Amino acid sequence: SGAFQVAVMCNKYKETLDKKTGKIVKTPDVEYGQWVIDTYLGTYENLHKYMEKMELDCVTRGYVESLFGRRRHFQYAHKIFKFLITKGLTHKDLIDCKPWTLKTAEVNTNSNLGNSMVFTEEELKKLCKEMDLDFYGKVAPGNNWKYIRSLLKNEVNNAKNWPIQTLAGHITNRGMLDTTRGFKSNNLDAWVFLQVHDEISCYAREDQAEQASAILKKGMEENIYAKGIDVPMIADPTICYNLKDAK
Repeated sequence: SGAFQVAVMCNKYKETLDKKTGKIVKTPDVEYGQWVIDTYLGTYENLHKYMEKMELDCVTRGYVESLFGRRRHFQYAHKIFKFLITKGLTHKDLIDCKPWTLKTAEVNTNSNLGNSMVFTEEELKKLCKEMDLDFYGKVAPGNNWKYIRSLLKNEVNNAKNWPIQTLAGHITNRGMLDTTRGFKSNNLDAWVFLQVHDEISCYAREDQAEQASAILKKGMEENIYAKGIDVPMIADPTICYNLKDAK
């Protein structure tokens, strides 16, 4: 989230004078929002470095990789970045500018970083053609450069989130495999029947529940992907008689 969104989520507003109406209106306190972001990332320095690296990989390479080498490609970010570079700008300039200043095909504004952003309709059409976008469809009218910004911002955000989510997928999938193999090798009347995000649910005969629980715990905590990261994975199974109680 940007400073504007963080301010809204924190319910922090400030009173400003609307020059058109002369009335006092409340607007999100973006300075407070930015303070929250800066303080958070300043506290978790390595997280900040990770986020910056994923952003940079997304726009300069067009893809990011997970810890174990799985790769996700992005369709638009690299092409938008190459265009911005010709203007002496970076992806941060487009993402951090005020989106309502980009609703036209001809743009002459400044980013929040203080850099001049001058875009033409001809440049927009050329960029749309390179990205295989229908200029007269979703891009214009009413969206224009704002739509290009939304494509870039969405892919940059996904670039930071995806490597974490896919790592969780690696761990959970391997956990299900190791658990199932553990049940079979110990001749248990038990099986995996449900997986939701980072949670695995199993059925087991009541007199084998404790043994099945231990195998499930080991499958989740000690599989090759869980052991491949620095943070220990803690998975404490719950034994119950129905799915509702498992929650």
